[in-house]
Amino acid sequence: KSSRVKSSRIESNRIESSTKNAMCMNERNISSPACMYAYMTDRLLDEFPIFYRCTHCFVSYPSIFSVVLRRAGTYIRLAWHCCGTYKKEDNSGGSNGARMRFSPEAKYGNNAGLDRARASLEPVKAQFPGLSYADLYTYAGVVTVEEAGGPKIPYKPGRVDMEDGASSDPDDRLPNADYGGRDKNVSGIRNIFYRMGFNDGEIVALMGAHAMGRCHTQDSGFWGPWTNAETTFSNEYFRLLTEERWSPKTMHEGKPWTGPDQFEDATGNLMMLPVDMMLIMEPAFKKYVEMYAKDEDKFFTDFASAFGKLLALGVPEAAVPIGAKPWYQVW
Repeated sequence: KSSRVKSSRIESNRIESSTKNAMCMNERNISSPACMYAYMTDRLLDEFPIFYRCTHCFVSYPSIFSVVLRRAGTYIRLAWHCCGTYKKEDNSGGSNGARMRFSPEAKYGNNAGLDRARASLEPVKAQFPGLSYADLYTYAGVVTVEEAGGPKIPYKPGRVDMEDGASSDPDDRLPNADYGGRDKNVSGIRNIFYRMGFNDGEIVALMGAHAMGRCHTQDSGFWGPWTNAETTFSNEYFRLLTEERWSPKTMHEGKPWTGPDQFEDATGNLMMLPVDMMLIMEPAFKKYVEMYAKDEDKFFTDFASAFGKLLALGVPEAAVPIGAKPWYQVW
């Protein structure tokens, strides 16, 4: 799909949500949960440029919204890491609690850099003090995917916040970028996702979130974006996995690469993690990669289902089910 078509869809999503949010405000129904989340959506979009203007100056981008999206991949990661501690066997972990605000979770290596994302959402929390951090962090991921041109994500609020980190989950529940070789990467990723209740197809679909954002050496040690359009949610991640020739990174900015093992394309501008490459090395995963590379609509459908499932892990049964529509399309 052309960038013009993609940009048109992104703008259409923004206009649609803003119009419905304005209707909500005009009806003076801000006290309803649906409308509170509707208004929060606009608050997120309005505040993003302010949050990042001082720390990320991307002058080559033609609009403020592009600056927003350039950093917004972090919000998908924040939502992901809030939920990725879930253990289906005993129903522990998951997106309820927002314990990432406290030690020890705040200092887990896999959560490096997310403190900045959490801090940037404080103005939204101040606007809605009754909104839980757990709902805020996960919903920020929903907004990011949808406003970046991705699918509508099933979502239900109702998470509560813990008052400290005493009930934090162990440090080994989030996925690693490298488990040490092909076979260990396959088993390592499966152990993480199977523990949460996902199958191989859902694993690959969720990995497609790497279409957005990039790795930062100061956080993970890795460097670079996965795709050429890191501000847009698309199936480019899968297309690049199958179409490009990937080789181990050995140089960076004219000097020997001293960071952890990663892969790069022929230009050296794009990267893949060892667990990304595992997806095309393991036949059970590769068939989904090839399918999503050819069919973006199928990827969007499967990602929306898997990401919605991820966000609901650990959510109290009393939480309000919203089905397949985001909050700002409910009333």
